[in-house]
Amino acid sequence: MKLVDQVVQTFRVVKLFRDNTEKINNIDYSPSGDLLLTSSDDDQIVIYDCEKGTSKRTLNSKKYGVDLIHFTHGKNSAIYASTKIDDTIRYLSLHDNKFIRYFPGHTKRVGTLSMSPIDDSFISGSADKTLRLWDLRSPNCQGTMHAGGRPVAAFDPEGLIFAAGINSEHIKLYDLRSFFKGPFSTFELNQEKECDWTGLKFSPDGKSILVSTNGSVIRLVDAYTGTPLKTFAGHMNNKGIPLEASFSPDSQFVFSGSTDGHVHVWHAEKGYKVSTLNGDHTGPVQCIQFNPKYMMLASACSHMAFWLPALDHFQVWRLEVNQEQKVSFNHILQEHNLDVWGQGKDWIDVMVDPKLRHGVMSSLAAEAIHSTVMIDDVQTLIKRDLQSQANSSFAFDQYNKFEDIEAYLAGLAETDDRTSLRSLGKSVEGRDLWQLTISVGAGKEGIWLDCGIHAREWITQATCLWGINYLLNNYGSDETVTKLLDSYDLHILPVYNPDGYAYTAVNRMWRKNRQPSPVSLCVGVDLNRNFDDHFGEEGASNNPCVQVYAGPSAASELETQAVQAALKALLPKVLFSLHSYSQLWLYPFGYTSQLPPDADELHRVAGIGVRALEAVHGVQYSYGPVYSTIYPASGTTIDYSYALGVTYSYTLELRDTGEYGFLLPADQINPTAEETWTGLIAAILAIP
Repeated sequence: MKLVDQVVQTFRVVKLFRDNTEKINNIDYSPSGDLLLTSSDDDQIVIYDCEKGTSKRTLNSKKYGVDLIHFTHGKNSAIYASTKIDDTIRYLSLHDNKFIRYFPGHTKRVGTLSMSPIDDSFISGSADKTLRLWDLRSPNCQGTMHAGGRPVAAFDPEGLIFAAGINSEHIKLYDLRSFFKGPFSTFELNQEKECDWTGLKFSPDGKSILVSTNGSVIRLVDAYTGTPLKTFAGHMNNKGIPLEASFSPDSQFVFSGSTDGHVHVWHAEKGYKVSTLNGDHTGPVQCIQFNPKYMMLASACSHMAFWLPALDHFQVWRLEVNQEQKVSFNHILQEHNLDVWGQGKDWIDVMVDPKLRHGVMSSLAAEAIHSTVMIDDVQTLIKRDLQSQANSSFAFDQYNKFEDIEAYLAGLAETDDRTSLRSLGKSVEGRDLWQLTISVGAGKEGIWLDCGIHAREWITQATCLWGINYLLNNYGSDETVTKLLDSYDLHILPVYNPDGYAYTAVNRMWRKNRQPSPVSLCVGVDLNRNFDDHFGEEGASNNPCVQVYAGPSAASELETQAVQAALKALLPKVLFSLHSYSQLWLYPFGYTSQLPPDADELHRVAGIGVRALEAVHGVQYSYGPVYSTIYPASGTTIDYSYALGVTYSYTLELRDTGEYGFLLPADQINPTAEETWTGLIAAILAIP
């Protein structure tokens, strides 16, 4: 999902925290975006988990007070200004709530604090009319600048220069390496007559500077020339308090709170008001920031609000698109920013913003493309899923949280000697790729099964977990299960994409991993386009902002590297990669219409599996090669494993065919898993 006007207008409060009794005076995200830190006038520091949407820990600073809190470069330490006893800046270990260092020097209250984005430097400014440069490693001030007025200051995104706003009139730019020589550039703006500057922020792209005030205006100036660019107004500030203004990560939008409890959003370049959002704040919204990594906004009065884009009245449409229409349809996709859910040979499912319906319908009509509504309100189904997951403990008929899955696997390996657990490697955010092996005797060939390479396909992770339980509970009593485990060891990777799956608790429709792009603000790589086999060919993209982005290079992702290494070491007899949705049993190739040498045998075994699957609940599957059965796709798991020599390499697209799509209700986990595992076992046992 791209951050455009229509998406901004859908933002809604999804979590409201009442941890504080006084106003929150500052908020700050960790560099990775997974944690949020707040300071408040009731002398509390609260740490929030942005992925889980929970309050993680509360620390007290009753003796010294706390203001202007900022993370350092890690998650475990912060700096903040004192509000009691003295004006010392304090460096705190969040892990054990102990001070690491003190930075004395200011003689009046600190009013601005900015941490360098690249090293241990930080700047402070005070009502004593000085700016001070510090290094976290030393309590001694590295340099003092006499501002001649109350200053505000901020580092640029590269950490090479900093800007100082003086007397609500001048912006001075300093080179950090030679700040003692004075500013290398000074911009003089018209002095504010009715308010004072209360903060500076560089845009994430470094091209502009945002000036916050304690009035009802916000200024935007060119960071290179000082030319005034825009004045944002229309928000209320009738109390003369400092209201934070901040940018979206792509520098496109400016956000500010107001004293009437609303959040206001403007387009940074064009200056128009995009939206006024109501978060039911009970007091002035003094703090507001957009998450640097996730599609999430946080705002605060005395309460903390987490905002996400709502998909209220978003619909999923099935479009009947033939081969001749697909070229023109790609232009429609780009023009209207449509999210593709699924596609087959002659149809494509897309999610449609209600504000764009008429435009999309006109574009489709011009190309004679017929549409049918498959899902009338996506948000209703998302709320059902997220509430169910948040409120339930681990169960095989529920969609489970990642940490609960981890705990289940670890406990199983400790208590059942038929199982062993190992990490294939780490994800980009440091989570383990846990693979569980089920073995009732040494020396057997291996079967590989992975689930959840695409995070939003929740039915796949659930089906893997259900299967583990089914095999262990039925060995020795069920003839086919016993024969399977007596013949093979099973190596099961239930959560292939752990970062993406964890993030679906915030953004249910997330598909890719969580790798930041070095060339774009868009996040994530499609791991099923990243394998080192025909990388970047048909069915993959080099655009980081699309769902099938293959990554910067073959096997660029940690998750892909871990799985490729494990496959090379194991060389399993059979590989299954579970996906959803469409009810398909697929085999190589995805990158070409040419059939593999073993196509007849692959087709025979797939047919046996499909017939066994269909016999359980009557659900109908199609089967065939990826390229012609669903769509072209290069750099995939099964093309890579087939090239390694794993002849029996299959992808299964599980339920359904579009009634719920990725949002399959939890009451379909059991029947889906029952039929899937019946088909898998039948196929495996049919292999000579």
